[in-house]
Amino acid sequence: MLHGTDELILVELLVECADSAFQKSQSKNMEITQEKTSAGIRLTIQGRIDSTNSVKLGHELEQAIEDGHTNIILNMLQVEYLCSTGIRVILKAYKDAKAAGGSFGIEMPSECVKNVLGMVALNEMLVG
Repeated sequence: MLHGTDELILVELLVECADSAFQKSQSKNMEITQEKTSAGIRLTIQGRIDSTNSVKLGHELEQAIEDGHTNIILNMLQVEYLCSTGIRVILKAYKDAKAAGGSFGIEMPSECVKNVLGMVALNEMLVG
């Protein structure tokens, strides 16, 4: 049985999931730019990370790791929306980077990203 905060989180996630079908038809562009750094690679994301755009983000992250970039930073300052599918893609990249001996983190999360990651208790693990 759920209580208080757990119920609120569940309701918010269910609303987000119900919204995802609508988002597929309304998906706005997401832009990803890459910048090599002395420690690895930084991906700057602009726009919405919805269920459609999450696929593109997943491919970019997988390709970066395949290319040997296991130290990954996501700059998410200009992310307007983050869905549960996007969270799953980010967690997979986190696990893959760690398994390859690297690191993974989010820098400068937007308010939306902070709120969503906070709801699922991932701020501490991902935001640095």
